Amino acid sequence: MTEKTTRQRRHARTQQAILDAAQEIIAEHGAEGLSMREIASRIEYSPSGLYEYFSSKDEIIDALCQDGFERLNEQIKFRITSTAPAQRLIESGVAYLEFASQHPEQYRLMFTTTAFHVSLEQLDYNTAYSSLKRLIQTGIDAHVFIVRPNYGLEEMAYQLWSQLHGIAMLRLTLFKHQNSDFDTFNRRIIEEVIQNMLRA
Repeated sequence: MTEKTTRQRRHARTQQAILDAAQEIIAEHGAEGLSMREIASRIEYSPSGLYEYFSSKDEIIDALCQDGFERLNEQIKFRITSTAPAQRLIESGVAYLEFASQHPEQYRLMFTTTAFHVSLEQLDYNTAYSSLKRLIQTGIDAHVFIVRPNYGLEEMAYQLWSQLHGIAMLRLTLFKHQNSDFDTFNRRIIEEVIQNMLRA
């Protein structure tokens, strides 16, 4: 049992080293610069040996995307300090944009790679999107966010997420080198979207 546990731990360490190296390569050269040979070189491992841990480059990208969604979810949870539903949602939106800014290559990979696909139903499980939905549902239950015809939980969550993702991608692409005070501007946009949820 001890030997098996030791082997499992060694396997987990190597697997994490592969993912860390892949993340470094993507940060330096983008997803197009990622290859099994380059990863193997980074961790001083044989390229063929990597297939014991991941069957392909796409599987590594998939694991990085899953990790990104989990880290984004954790950042949102950590950032929320208020007890008021609207303020909690604002804090979650700010945290979302902070994650995209702090981890630009991973964020882009999460949403632009063709190796990773999910459905809206899958997003309901342990993701930042499900966190946004839970926060909105709490506000609906407290009669803070107002449900209207054709504008309920799903529409509120999708509208907010679309707004956040659009802002994040614009900041990482078109406005990448701009020095304007986007943080203040972005917060106002988030607040306006949430204000729409408060209106009957």
